[in-house]
Amino acid sequence: MEELDIESCCQKWPSPAQLAEESLALFKNTDFPNIGEIETAEKYVSKEKLADQLHLLKDNWLDIKRRLSEQLVPFDDLKARLKCVGAPVEPEDIGVSREYLRQGYIRAQYIRRRFTVLDLAVRADKLNDWIKILFGKDGRWKM
Repeated sequence: MEELDIESCCQKWPSPAQLAEESLALFKNTDFPNIGEIETAEKYVSKEKLADQLHLLKDNWLDIKRRLSEQLVPFDDLKARLKCVGAPVEPEDIGVSREYLRQGYIRAQYIRRRFTVLDLAVRADKLNDWIKILFGKDGRWKM
């Protein structure tokens, strides 16, 4: 994040109409075809506001990163803890394919109006990179 190219993120930021089109395509043929359009419209910000948010993130990243590292359990540790108590740790353990889970990460950002880490990923133009970390050939859930 300390190397975040804010100008590039703002240039790539979709218009509300583009975002509506993307969300309608993602939820086509579902029981809730308009959910993405409605929810993303509620949390949409202008390019100017996006730039402000990303500057705030970038300027405070070292402190944010430190605080997150104190609060978040690393993936492998969490997986080991869950496995220790017999909880499911792989998507297949609950009957979900990795592809379905991957698509779920993409769709999830569209179905909540509250701000989540997925919104941060989209605003910082990192969602595809982070999805590859999870689902790429060397990812946590290799595909």
